[in-house]
Amino acid sequence: MPTSRFYSFLFAAFVFYFLANQTQIGWLFVVSALLGGILLAGFFLNRRSLKNIAGSRQLSIPEDEALHEGADLTITLQVDNQRTVAAAHLHILEHCPLAAPDSDEHHLPMFIPTLSENVQFDYAFTVHRRGVFHFPPLKMTSRAPFGFFKKKGQIDVPTSVLVYPEVKKMRRFALLDRQPAAQLSNPRAGIGNEVIGVREYRRGDSQRHIHWRSVARRGQLISKEFAEEIQPGITIVLDRYAPISTETKHNPFEIAIKCAVTMAEYAMRNHYPVHLAVDNEDMAFPQGALVWDALMQYTARVESRQTQNLSDVMSYQPMQQFVAIALSWADEALLETLFVMKHRGYNLFVAIPDPSSFPLDTDVSAQSMKSALEQAGIDAVLISHGDNWAEKLSDR
Repeated sequence: MPTSRFYSFLFAAFVFYFLANQTQIGWLFVVSALLGGILLAGFFLNRRSLKNIAGSRQLSIPEDEALHEGADLTITLQVDNQRTVAAAHLHILEHCPLAAPDSDEHHLPMFIPTLSENVQFDYAFTVHRRGVFHFPPLKMTSRAPFGFFKKKGQIDVPTSVLVYPEVKKMRRFALLDRQPAAQLSNPRAGIGNEVIGVREYRRGDSQRHIHWRSVARRGQLISKEFAEEIQPGITIVLDRYAPISTETKHNPFEIAIKCAVTMAEYAMRNHYPVHLAVDNEDMAFPQGALVWDALMQYTARVESRQTQNLSDVMSYQPMQQFVAIALSWADEALLETLFVMKHRGYNLFVAIPDPSSFPLDTDVSAQSMKSALEQAGIDAVLISHGDNWAEKLSDR
């Protein structure tokens, strides 16, 4: 691509040629030809200015560690010249999707006057948000050797990064800490000591479990049915409903994810089995008792939806005795489902981000929903934009 300098020299060449043609002075022809030759040489030399330029990118993440939102990260970018001839006047633009959009590192320009073998750049920043990120190719331009032409190109340095949600440690969690029992009864038939009813005798039932009063009344063998005894577990319910879409990470859905993983971390740290319940229409989630890595992998990738079906999730997906619900929107249509779960004997805790406190175009407040839950005897905490969610969850 010609630059303004090219047009200036081209104009000068024509001026000298015009004067030479009018005056027939030989040295004017020589100057005109010299200027044209320089332009022609600059054109061919500039075409090869970005040839055989390669690059690499290295992130300062230890192999046995994961990258979380809010972590400090250093990236080392290396540009290599694979030719024997040095490259010059290289302008490189690095686009870093991990940095905050308004930071200098998000679009980072670099200039290399002369590139003989390789040059390294280091830049540090704070990881802006969770998710899966792919670095775009490095954009390059060069005006070598004389600045008459601008050559554009790119270096493809494939780099994909998975960023886990930010996790803070809770000091305490009333939902779990107030329960002293080592074992709980699950409201379904199983093997245990608490009798929940009787049924017809089945082959293999122990004779010690025969309910003799029912046998005498009905004239057939009747066996006792026991509640299943299990280790206490907790189900983390993650709400994916976000009626207002936004590009910023400062929204209720992101706070819901942070609350979910923070409560899960406390439960795992205290040896409670953790299960997950979430809308799975477009993205499968790990089943059964979770390991930490599986939870982080899922919560790093999950996205919000504009359809609300949390009532179906809580009604039809299996739940443990403890249920911690991380809402992403104050939807009072969920109250009836929560009241039913409370009536069925589940121990509930609800974290509600207050939409009106976030930089969104809404005046929806979660205060009335919180009050309705507390009147029904359900623990609830209201989290506003800028709050330390771990402290709010711990203080409840």
